[in-house]
Amino acid sequence: MGTAVRTMRGHVTALMLSLAGVQPRLDVCLMLMIAFVTCKSAHPDGHSLLWGAEGESWDGWQGVGSRIFDWSHAGYQYGDQRLPDPPVTAVFETNHTDASTDVTAALQQALDSTPVGAVLRIPAGTYKIMQPIKIRQSIIIRGDGPSETIITPGHTLYDALGTGPCVASSSTCGTASSKGYGYCRGFIELDSWTIASISSWKASYVAKNATAGDHMLELQSAQNIQVGENIRLTMTDDAERTMVEHLLGQHPADTSQQLSLNTFVAKVLGKKGNLIELNRRLPFDVRLSWSPWITLAQYK
Repeated sequence: MGTAVRTMRGHVTALMLSLAGVQPRLDVCLMLMIAFVTCKSAHPDGHSLLWGAEGESWDGWQGVGSRIFDWSHAGYQYGDQRLPDPPVTAVFETNHTDASTDVTAALQQALDSTPVGAVLRIPAGTYKIMQPIKIRQSIIIRGDGPSETIITPGHTLYDALGTGPCVASSSTCGTASSKGYGYCRGFIELDSWTIASISSWKASYVAKNATAGDHMLELQSAQNIQVGENIRLTMTDDAERTMVEHLLGQHPADTSQQLSLNTFVAKVLGKKGNLIELNRRLPFDVRLSWSPWITLAQYK
């Protein structure tokens, strides 16, 4: 059973996500109702010109030009394992189950008070939130069904956060000192990764450039990286802001601030010397000019 999250407008599609696959051992299962805004007109036969009938139009491995993200490894433990089904240990309780009242604070408190590994049940009802809620530890959120338990934003992210720079890992993201939304923001956010330093968690710099679509990375040292571990890649833009321009497909970008990227997580499938094989293809280039380095993907 799942939880539904409704958007404000646009075409709607249902996508079952177990966010634990993206972040190891985070056994969160949500039924997200995601707004889909068409970027290109549909084919007369009804399929997207970005995808084609069977994916023949997708150019995701030809660089970052594609607007369709690769979801082939979505799911619990990258989609390789069945979802666990432990018993409920806590229940979110509120009288406001008809979307008439903002329950953001109460729901956030319930999430924060649920112990690591426990199951928080959100009973049937429609729950309105006005600000993003964060899942800060590895827990399971369970609803009474996608048509029964519904979490719905009371307005848009623009209304909630405005526009401006935003860093996904920033504790001030969305506050007056760093107010805005972008690729890193959403009404339900995972905040269960801890931030690494180059001297901790068996970290190593990348030793050679790689191209979007590659599934191999050459490190300065892979001595302490083990097969089966999950790594996270971090890169920092250069003075010319070539990284943000690359990520936006060479389209005009806001280059007023130097940005860091640390959202790519993958499992190590093999290792030969300092060369590691990943279970996911790189969705973007990795260039030495962006100071790329990896660390073990830790969770709270």
